[in-house]
Amino acid sequence: MADNFDFLKKFDKKLYSIILDAQNLFCDGYFNQSAVNVRIFGEKLAQKILPNSAQSTFDDTLNCLKDRIKTQRDKELVEDLFFIKQQGNKAAHGETLSSLEALETIKRAFEASINYCYCKSGQEEINKLIFDTELLINNKKTKTIEQKLIDAKKDNKETLTIDKNKKLEKKKEIKEKIKQARKNLKQNINKPIKTKKRDNTLKKRILFIIFVIVSIFLLSKILFPF
Repeated sequence: MADNFDFLKKFDKKLYSIILDAQNLFCDGYFNQSAVNVRIFGEKLAQKILPNSAQSTFDDTLNCLKDRIKTQRDKELVEDLFFIKQQGNKAAHGETLSSLEALETIKRAFEASINYCYCKSGQEEINKLIFDTELLINNKKTKTIEQKLIDAKKDNKETLTIDKNKKLEKKKEIKEKIKQARKNLKQNINKPIKTKKRDNTLKKRILFIIFVIVSIFLLSKILFPF
């Protein structure tokens, strides 16, 4: 599982184990206990920087480090360790720490670890590491701006593809309708046109009457010649 302090494992597994416990306590809502563990981490880290101070108090070790400050990096390291000690002492003496205060102690431990590991290795990539709060709380890395841009472009591309497909489907549907309309029109043109027959009923009746009259007349002549 990814962790903000993964880089520290390569340099000191014991320190990593202490800060891992502090992070777990923080995630479980035990902010005071977390800060106390971070204080233990800070003291052990200071003793690693000054190997001969193992029997000294945390205050004495920090004062020795303060006297040896030569660079801005040294100054920041000492300031982080002083902050860790101060917050740890508050938590140990029963003063309730907020989640933000406890989180800040972990962040300071992260910065102190960066300085410690860089001084030991000189690896520039360590200086580029950034504390990820979401990774601490949700075990999920926060996306970088570059990754967000890539995802945005990907989503936009997918949206454009969907829109394009919809347009193609609509265009195809319109073409089918036009094709069917042309087919129907062609069938109607080629279909024989039925003309209405003229109504000759009256004429037929007149002719029938004339026929009957003539027939009667002829029949009468035959039957009655005189």
